[in-house]
Amino acid sequence: MHGKSVPLHIKVKDSLLQAILTGNVPADGTLPSEDELARQFDVSRATVRTALSALEREGIIVKQRGSRTRVNTGGSKLAFEPLISLNYSLQRLGLNCNSEVVEDRMMAAGGPLAAGFGAGTVIRHLKRIRRTGSFPIAVEDTYFSAEYSEFLDRLGPEDSVAHALLSMNGFAVEKVNMQLMMRPPTPRERELLRIHGNPRVVELARWIYDSRGHAANFVNFVMPETIMKYPFSVIGGEG
Repeated sequence: MHGKSVPLHIKVKDSLLQAILTGNVPADGTLPSEDELARQFDVSRATVRTALSALEREGIIVKQRGSRTRVNTGGSKLAFEPLISLNYSLQRLGLNCNSEVVEDRMMAAGGPLAAGFGAGTVIRHLKRIRRTGSFPIAVEDTYFSAEYSEFLDRLGPEDSVAHALLSMNGFAVEKVNMQLMMRPPTPRERELLRIHGNPRVVELARWIYDSRGHAANFVNFVMPETIMKYPFSVIGGEG
């Protein structure tokens, strides 16, 4: 359920995305006009336009002058993004983040990574610190099989890995495994996230497998539990 603080255009966007995700508006189907959507959601046309523009930027819909807005034929795949995208989750929390890449290297898969990629397989590791303003809110460790690592060179520091993967020509998701857990932070996480006192961290681990069942990507995402609560007391406390 949306909180009262969620902007109207986000509510409209999410409702339209849900309609696409559930098949109520099929791939290559058309959306109602802006006037009809404004009446349907009891909002202004400007709000509707903002929601549609956001969906267009994400590749979910295609807007063409003089014709109805239609669902992108690849939109059903991209509509899967809210379920797995960490960027999307941060945006829903109202957090406009910037990122700093602190590590980018090739390595051999070992430990828990060996279960997905295969022991000793060469993979690429990207570590990013997510910040809102100058305050760190999350640590993200992303690992890619060598086959998919090259596209990282085309990603900007702020870009969503999930969105980039789902947008790749020919890439299809076979399976996604996600696990969410609460735990005490490690000393390194305390340092990177400036954690004081005894708050726990939320850890999200996500595997994405391609259509052949091969592991394409693993992401480990860690943020303090205080960031997940409303109001966002840690961020607000930092001014």
